[in-house]
Amino acid sequence: MDPSPSELVNRPMFEHLGKINIRDIMLKNFRTSVSLLIYSNQQNTAFDVNERSKTLSSLLHNNQVMNHLEPKLLAILQERFGSHSNSYWSEWIAWDGRDLLSHTGNYYEALCYSTQRMIIKSFTYLLADVDRNSNMQVLGREIQLGNSDGLNARLWLDLCKCSCSEPPIKSPVPGEHLEWNIVQVDSDGMKSAFKARFPFSHLVCRTVYALRSIAESSPSSVQNLLCKQLELTIPSLNKCTLHCPALNFQANKRSEACNDLFDSVMNYLYDYMCMYGHSSSA
Repeated sequence: MDPSPSELVNRPMFEHLGKINIRDIMLKNFRTSVSLLIYSNQQNTAFDVNERSKTLSSLLHNNQVMNHLEPKLLAILQERFGSHSNSYWSEWIAWDGRDLLSHTGNYYEALCYSTQRMIIKSFTYLLADVDRNSNMQVLGREIQLGNSDGLNARLWLDLCKCSCSEPPIKSPVPGEHLEWNIVQVDSDGMKSAFKARFPFSHLVCRTVYALRSIAESSPSSVQNLLCKQLELTIPSLNKCTLHCPALNFQANKRSEACNDLFDSVMNYLYDYMCMYGHSSSA
């Protein structure tokens, strides 16, 4: 049974999400979310928006990707529209929601439209976090090439959990999740924007870069300490060696998995240099 108008207004918005097909809303409205994204130091032409929409469409029709993104979207909605922030939703509906009546025809439809808009805008904030440095293209290429089970794809999905372990909140005011204003997608390039080659490399590079201080202050057992810290920070990176159990093979006898791992390492180094360049002494 659909919630009544009184329930929609007076109860935390997050409580109603269990009755809503969020995945369906994501699939039907992702182009709206993409159109609201503005990429730092990159072109934002109609062609660029169309290409990003194609990439996102291929990702959203992959069940593994959706199984990772949907919980992250719920985390954002919980953060902004949980019981502790219900007043924001009620106040917005009371004052601004009435303007929607001219578009929807009745108050209940206006409330439902507001709910859908809240989900779409929150999804936009999630995409801004996930597509940092054009990160979605990394997985998009793997899917397009039929490598959805390859090393890069598995790393992308594993690191997606870490990248959104905390809700990516960029708006200081919850009401911004109910308005069609643009959302900026940050770039980590030292001099200019770049397209990442390694999944969520900004997350990995920041972690590795931060671990330098641990190495510099630990004269003994540095390797074990760093490995332990890295495993605690980004557990999925510890799985890399599992994908390539024969690292000691001669070059001409490398397995395909080892070649994939080598390519991933080179991709990571490329991204690292784009982010830190000559400012890094690593």
